[in-house]
Order: sequence, then C-alpha cells, then structure tokens
Amino acid sequence: MFRKSSEDISDIDEYFAAVNEKLLEARRNDDPNITVNVKEDGDIYDTMDYEFIPDEEALGEWEAVDFLRKIDDFDPEEQYWQGGNLFWKYVKFYEDGTVISNLRIGQWTKGYIWQNDTIPSYTIKNIDGEKYMFIQWKSGDYTIRRTKPLYYVFKKIG
Repeated sequence: MFRKSSEDISDIDEYFAAVNEKLLEARRNDDPNITVNVKEDGDIYDTMDYEFIPDEEALGEWEAVDFLRKIDDFDPEEQYWQGGNLFWKYVKFYEDGTVISNLRIGQWTKGYIWQNDTIPSYTIKNIDGEKYMFIQWKSGDYTIRRTKPLYYVFKKIG
C-alpha cells in the first residue's frame, strides 16, 4: 500500500500538472523564434512565422554520423551513440526550400526544418576541416514528455 509521504504534495494530479507546466514553460523559452502550443490531447507542437531564407552552407546532402544529448558532446573521433544503427540516415537540402530525408519530405529555412508538428533547429559547424550539421530531434519525448530535444549529427557528403 502506498501512503502520502509529504504534506507538500496535496494531490498527485496537481503535482504532475505543475511539473508538466514547468516543462512546457522551459520548452517555450528554448527558442524565441518558435512558438510552442498545446493541442487538445495535451501534446505540444511548434509554429513560427515562415519566410524562406536561403542558406548556402546547408545545401546538399548530409549523412548521419551520431546522436547526442547536446552539441558539445560531439567528438568526430569517437561515436557518442552506442545504441546500434541510427534511425535518421540522411538529409538533403535543395535551393527551393525543399528538404528530403529517409524519414520525410518537408520545407526548410535558414536554421530550421519543418517536420510534421515540430520545427527543429539546425546548426552547422566546421570541425577539423569537415562540415557537420546538428539537427534537433523532436520526437515524442519532446511533444509528449516535453523534454529538451537531443541532436542528430550529420556530415556533409555532397
């Protein structure tokens, strides 16, 4: 049998609602360009004013090489992800704002990709003479559990 162990928690539903609201507010503060909204079912989704801004550095094909908790964890000499094959394999950016990957076809603008109900940001870095793109992974952990997005790392191949 479970017993209430603290007088600070008057109701477990109130407690989880407060935690959920705190996590939602954290996601709303992640990126000032993205508005985080809540659907009727409680899942969150992203919106932003869309204006296509080209990014010459993003154009071309990128191959997935790693999956990280945060960008600073990346080391080109040592793979961070130890969980087997990567789910997201490649992404290709076109001049007209189209982006294609093994997961879906969508749109992009400088710094962002539209993916269903989320808008992950991307960052490009030159490391040891190679170009790497770090794209937020906004899965159900983000939309349902409201956790901070993880990152896929892509290496420029074409």
